[in-house]
Amino acid sequence: MKISWNQPATRVLHVAYPMLPVNESTCGGAEQVLSTLERHAQRAGMRTTVAACAGSEAAGAVYSTGARGRGRLPAADELLKAHCEKVVELIGVRSAIGCGFHLVHDHSGAFFPRAAEVEAPVLATLHLPRSFYPPQWFVQAPKNVFFNCVSRAQLRSFNDVPRMMGAVPN
Repeated sequence: MKISWNQPATRVLHVAYPMLPVNESTCGGAEQVLSTLERHAQRAGMRTTVAACAGSEAAGAVYSTGARGRGRLPAADELLKAHCEKVVELIGVRSAIGCGFHLVHDHSGAFFPRAAEVEAPVLATLHLPRSFYPPQWFVQAPKNVFFNCVSRAQLRSFNDVPRMMGAVPN
């Protein structure tokens, strides 16, 4: 599927990490990048939706996937799993009613392994060092997943990953 970034009908879903709310003043770097990118995309005429925890804000729509994290690591795993389930559900509902997403932009670092469950292309922006991700996620990445990094230094450690698009510095 070819995406034209200048068409007002382009619908983009941004998937956040569910532990911190997405807004202009959050302390998380990935959340700041997502907030800035989503705001500019909305201004450019795209229809944007942000799938994130409660308390998130966006220029477009916000789809709340539940309460924000409480800081306990075992709970974070369960929260992330539930978050990804709700994102898959949202994408399915939107497709079923004829207004599916043209692109899913994953900033969560955990949704892209589930991309085989959706038809849209998924761009996974990798915000963390390679050692933070399970190695099999890149070997077994679904065919509709494309990757990019947030720095050239980070890109060097991911240069063997299939469908790596390059680096877009923070």
